[in-house]
Parts: sequence; structure tokens; C-alpha cells
Amino acid sequence: MIPKPGKDRTIPTSYRPISLLSHLSQLFEKVLLSRIRLHLDQDLVLPKHQFGFRLRHDTQAQLVRVVDHVALRLNAKHLTIGVFLDVEKAFYKVWHPGLLLKLHQQGLPLQLVKLLDSYLRQRSFQVKHENITSDPRPIDAGVPQGSVLAPTLYVHYTADLPNAPSCTIATFADDTALFTGNKNYRYAHRAMERQLQLLQTWTTLWGIKINATKSKAVIFHRKPRYLPHFQPLFLHQEVIPYDTSATYLGVLLDNHLTFFPHLNSLANRARQRVG
Repeated sequence: MIPKPGKDRTIPTSYRPISLLSHLSQLFEKVLLSRIRLHLDQDLVLPKHQFGFRLRHDTQAQLVRVVDHVALRLNAKHLTIGVFLDVEKAFYKVWHPGLLLKLHQQGLPLQLVKLLDSYLRQRSFQVKHENITSDPRPIDAGVPQGSVLAPTLYVHYTADLPNAPSCTIATFADDTALFTGNKNYRYAHRAMERQLQLLQTWTTLWGIKINATKSKAVIFHRKPRYLPHFQPLFLHQEVIPYDTSATYLGVLLDNHLTFFPHLNSLANRARQRVG
């Protein structure tokens, strides 16, 4: 169990459970992953907004895409509503039958689907803390975090994430952000409501949980004094809180897109290290 920084170590949720898999298992996964990639052309199966664990895609490219999208709208004197979602325990919530169904529909041969079914079925885990080891418990859902296959399986499981008209999605594995813009705030708000409604139906169907209270909504704009009172955004009947900035892929994006808060944060961290 890896403790999270600054968390109370007497609470179980303050730890990250990282799987320790055998070397033979990891070698098998690498061979299996190469076979899967032979049959699944990721450029055709995966959506264009997914930049996680794909060839010729990285966090920098996704950040450039997001910043360019927001900056173009700001230059056109539009405002942009951005919603940065907090997906809870993403890798642990993958529903095995749903994953196998989607892989088969995406073109993976039945033999490899059966092999993956065997790989995921009847797994168990134990937790070791200091000198104490728990009893084995069954794994009924999810992909093994820390495995070679897990990221690829997850991005294919979420490849059918719904996209409403006039909305832009940016995903890097489970790091998900939604954007919509318009000159009129009310039109942008309605478009984001439609996107969140589609997302709510989809997450309910496929067993993915999003923590609305830990998610953030940011309105990117040039002239804040002209903005009306912010109307609330809901997901699963919970309010998504508004903020003046949000962190996406390690970069703090402020509502004016100046990057000053991000630079100040980096400078403060550097001072602490030097001190």
C-alpha cells in the first residue's frame, strides 16, 4: 500500500493499492498486447479525443489541443465552459463482460477475446501492510492496475464515450475534460447540460462513477464583469462546483488562460526544493 501525500495514514482510503504482478505474468501481457494491437487499429477504433497510451500521442499534444481550442474561442470573443471530471477508481470499475463485448465489437478475434476472458476471470488479491497480510479476496471487476494491459483495456472500454454536438472532449486515459463555447452564456450552458446528460446515461450503463463534488467547472472568458450569474451544472443530481482554475494533465489552467497561477505554483515548489 502506497500512502498518498499529506493524507491521514490511519484511514484506508489514504493509500494507493498498486498491484505487484509476477514477471511471467508481465511477459505474457506484453506478448498478448502485441497481438491485440495487430487486430485493433487504434486510429480507427479509438476516438480522436483519446490521447492516452497511444502511439504518437502524449500529454503535451493533448494540452496543446486543449489550450488552442480555448484560446481560439477567446480570440473570437466567445466564452468557454470547461468541466474537468474526477473519475473515481477508474481502473477498478471496468465491467468484465462489457469490456469483452466492446473488444469483440471493435474487431478483436473471438480467440483473443476468450483468452482475455480467461486472463480476467477468477483473479484474487491480497493486501500486505507492514508484516500483516490479508486473506485472499476475489476481483469481480476492473483491470489490474500496474499491469501492461490495463491502460489499453481501459481506453478501449471507454472508446464509446458519447459526444454531444458543439462539445469538445479531451481524454488521456481517465483524465477527462469537456468543453463548449458560445458568445451567449446561456447557449453554452445548455450545450454543456446536454453533454452531461449523455455522460450520466453512459456512466450508469457501464458502471463508471464520477465524483461531481471533486470535479470542477471553469468559465474561460476575457470580460468577467459582463458575465451573468453562473447557473449550476449537475451530474447524477450533484452540483459540479465552479472555480477560477483547474489542473489538467499537470498544468493549472486559469479562467483567463494567462498561466500566471501555474507559473506561480511552479516557482513556489522550486523555492521549497531549494530551501
